[in-house]
Amino acid sequence: NALRHALAPTEFGSGPCWSREFVRVRALRFAAVGAAAAAYERGTELNEGLAQYVERRARGRQVTLDAADPPAAQVRQRAYAVGAALATLLDRADPAWRSALERRADSAGFSLDAMLANAVTVPVPPSVLCSVRVRFTWQTEAADEVRALRAERARLRDEYLARAGWRLVIEAAEAPFFPQGFDPLNVARLSDTEILHTRYLKLNGALGSVDLLGAQALTEGTPGAHPLFNGVRRLTITGVTTSLSVRDSAGTLALDAHGVVARLRGMRADTLAQAIRVRRR
Repeated sequence: NALRHALAPTEFGSGPCWSREFVRVRALRFAAVGAAAAAYERGTELNEGLAQYVERRARGRQVTLDAADPPAAQVRQRAYAVGAALATLLDRADPAWRSALERRADSAGFSLDAMLANAVTVPVPPSVLCSVRVRFTWQTEAADEVRALRAERARLRDEYLARAGWRLVIEAAEAPFFPQGFDPLNVARLSDTEILHTRYLKLNGALGSVDLLGAQALTEGTPGAHPLFNGVRRLTITGVTTSLSVRDSAGTLALDAHGVVARLRGMRADTLAQAIRVRRR
């Protein structure tokens, strides 16, 4: 919202005022979400956001933000739009920013919002201060979004675990799997440790490999750590309604279903009703 007002100033404050407000609030949010999440957003803004900005410039189109924000969970999609918006504000605040970027040997430690922060340090006259009333409205809307996001995550988790068909659970706490590939546009964070993958996932580790394409899977990571990059301790696949093949050959457990291929070493499969639990021998 601050970026939206900065791009198209209204009676609620000037463009530089809202640029400074964006920088202030972003610093508070990044301090809360942590360095890794902040680096992801900034990197996406720099790479994908600038690509969108260049495309708009080449086509002679103005960079704008939609009246409604993407859902809170769509961090990557937001970063595309935010990156292009930041570049547009930099055009106004520091026309030499593109030359400065070109002179950099690499982008390590660089961010568009840091460059904007340096460009809008001039104090804003009291007559054009950002509206306190508007800030309060946004805080209320943000709280509503957080509650809605939590409810949606709970709904998605319940629906996924309740899907009809076979359930396959692979336990790997002693030797976690690590991601070799996944689709960042088709994942949903469901809790501090769980991520729902809805299109593609490739895992590998000391116990073997699991490949999914066109299938869904729920990964569970380590509490207090990154839910995916610090290792997957449990993988749950539900809703398998086609034929499921489970066979053991020379110490390798092979599991095959539509969109699911797993090759696991030193593990056994226990079946109860329509649930298969795979764990170390």
